[in-house]
Amino acid sequence: MRMGLYVTVFGSIVTLVGNYLFIPYWGIYAAAWTTLICYASMMVVTYFLGQKYYYIPYPVKKIGTYLLAMLLCFFMKMSIDAYSDSWTQGMQLLLRIPVAIILMILYVFFIVKMERKELKDIPLIGKYI
Repeated sequence: MRMGLYVTVFGSIVTLVGNYLFIPYWGIYAAAWTTLICYASMMVVTYFLGQKYYYIPYPVKKIGTYLLAMLLCFFMKMSIDAYSDSWTQGMQLLLRIPVAIILMILYVFFIVKMERKELKDIPLIGKYI
């Protein structure tokens, strides 16, 4: 099937155009973000093409919820890091590491809450939930 070829060419074009436009301004960060955008766009195109030819009932709402929760944790952590940039290095460590651990624990609790029914069906994990 030629669809894989077309998706790859599409991703290459996104990468080349993004790198050409943004690397002069933001350097290596632009290359990283452009690559992320390239792969994300290829994933979306592949998902819709795949659903057209071979439907698989993915839990898109649940996946989107996890993605939004993860992004919320990420931006909260980045905000706290930006806020603490003017502090001493020791104070930064006292704030940044515990905040990262707390956000990770909250995210895990969120996933366990969302997946409680499915996790109960797993023999080893189910008895603890």
